[in-house]
Amino acid sequence: MSETEGTHEFVGHHAFADFYGCKGDLDDKEKMEEAISLAIEAADMDEVKTDVVNFKPQGTTAISIITQSSVTIHTWPESDGMLVDAITCGPHDPHKIIETLKEIYQPEKVNEWSVERGEASNEVKRLEEEDRETDVAPIPVRFPDEKTKVTGESVEVKPCEHGHGVFATQDFEEGEAIQTFKAPFVEGDEDPSKDGTALRVGELWWNGPKSGTGEEWANFLDHSDTPNASFFDFDIEKGTGSLIAIQPIGRGDEILIDYGEYAPENLERA
Repeated sequence: MSETEGTHEFVGHHAFADFYGCKGDLDDKEKMEEAISLAIEAADMDEVKTDVVNFKPQGTTAISIITQSSVTIHTWPESDGMLVDAITCGPHDPHKIIETLKEIYQPEKVNEWSVERGEASNEVKRLEEEDRETDVAPIPVRFPDEKTKVTGESVEVKPCEHGHGVFATQDFEEGEAIQTFKAPFVEGDEDPSKDGTALRVGELWWNGPKSGTGEEWANFLDHSDTPNASFFDFDIEKGTGSLIAIQPIGRGDEILIDYGEYAPENLERA
């Protein structure tokens, strides 16, 4: 645990994932013990004790105590499915454990989420209260740098060649809604950002995706002349919008929009 002047910070980072279509025998105890050890080592953490139990007729549960907290795995061999939870404290990133397990079990599809726990969740709780006021589903948030990610229910922000971008954490079909987000609008004839980073939405401005800053994942959407997503259902009063896939988007693909699509003369397309 992290120590500060002889005390422990009540802070936890919880990453969890659902693996679909895993390769190999999910009831193999030795392989699972080895996989957990490798994942913990790759994340530069310390394994204390790991216990793996097989159930009848099938299914395996593994629990590993690490000095940074814990890792648990539950498997459904008959469905090639696996649930993974990793909880860490201090500066340790639980996503690294999940990434190594992905490499070992090679799932065809992964849904992944993260939540800040303990005192670290105070900021998340504040954002959730704001979201309730605007009828937007609560979204766990972490500020992005080279090590952390802003996350939503089905998206994540991470470094890319443009600085940061929004990436899908699941597959989306054409026409499928991706997620709702906060989008505060400002009236005016000129860009309120003064540096060309605000996005024109009809007769309003949204100092959002072109700024690439802030706590909302949608602020990090990059531009493309061949976008795979589009905004729809803007609610000016509530300051919210939604994103929809306009072509199939695969897990891990960057979600791209056309900044020019939302100018007044083009808004009927949105």
